[in-house]
Amino acid sequence: RLGSGNNWACGYRNGSLAEENILNSLRWQLEHADRVDTILPILSLAGGTGSGLGAYVVECVRDELPRSFLLTTIVVPYTSGEVVVQNYNSLLTLSHLYHSADALFVFENDILQQYAKKLVSYSGIDRSTNIHDMNNILTRHLCSFLQPISNKPQSICEINYLLESILPHSFYKLLTLRCVPQLSDQALDFSTYKWSSLIKSLSQMYINNSYLDEGLNWSLKPNQTRTKSIGNLFLARSYDKEDIDKDLKQFFNHETFYSSFISSSDYYYLFNYRDKSYLNYEKYLSLISNCQTPVSALDRIVNKSWQLFGQKAYLHHYFKYDIDEQEFLNSFVQIEQVIKSYNQL
Repeated sequence: RLGSGNNWACGYRNGSLAEENILNSLRWQLEHADRVDTILPILSLAGGTGSGLGAYVVECVRDELPRSFLLTTIVVPYTSGEVVVQNYNSLLTLSHLYHSADALFVFENDILQQYAKKLVSYSGIDRSTNIHDMNNILTRHLCSFLQPISNKPQSICEINYLLESILPHSFYKLLTLRCVPQLSDQALDFSTYKWSSLIKSLSQMYINNSYLDEGLNWSLKPNQTRTKSIGNLFLARSYDKEDIDKDLKQFFNHETFYSSFISSSDYYYLFNYRDKSYLNYEKYLSLISNCQTPVSALDRIVNKSWQLFGQKAYLHHYFKYDIDEQEFLNSFVQIEQVIKSYNQL
């Protein structure tokens, strides 16, 4: 009830106190489920409870369900700072999750707030953005991926099956989620889109290494892309039966988008769900990428953590809970190797 005082070590070490209750709740849910596809933990990296306890719980779930697919969603804190030790907390969490989770959906508070400001301004309502706006965007993105892709009772498509095409190696686990169109609810009734325009927008967002469809440099060409990928997955939702393969090939079949060790046949995959629209959108297109986009956030976390660690700042708060300097050094090595591997794509 008192939280963990923004201390990752406190949240992690006290996780054992909550372990039994959490796992019993999970078992109860599993017993009442017809089948279990994937476990979807969602946690923040900044504080002590979300990051420390969250990392501990994910490890417990991995031990409890070793064969289940763990798709963990993480929220990177604001660059300007939420708590003074947020980068320590983020570093330690990322290091532990990289061992226990199968894949990591990466969201950033800075981007979510920019997105929320954009939608609020489009709505014509004079108000500031809040945490609910940001949470709505995050859940809208996640649900665009997690919703069924078939309405046939005999059809089973597990999430790990969807993602295996863009998770070719256990070391590359960072996933980004880009979606179009990006409209406020008030604008939906007055907007119409073609698949070609949505795909073109996604392509330019990818080339610009951006999550948003505004403020893009449209003069950039595919050979000037600012990110490389080891795989892209598209989910198209609409009643519109129009074939979009041609447009995808035009805008995403560029070798400069991808790592050199990826075969051209594995550049991207498409799943269509043309029997139902998503929310109130006439057409909705999601792009899940295993690419370099999250690396800048990880790099920032590591650099700022080193600045604190070099001065031995705030380490005594972690030492109280048996997290020593070697734990930090191991985390630095782990995440720096992740950054290096992605930068070499």
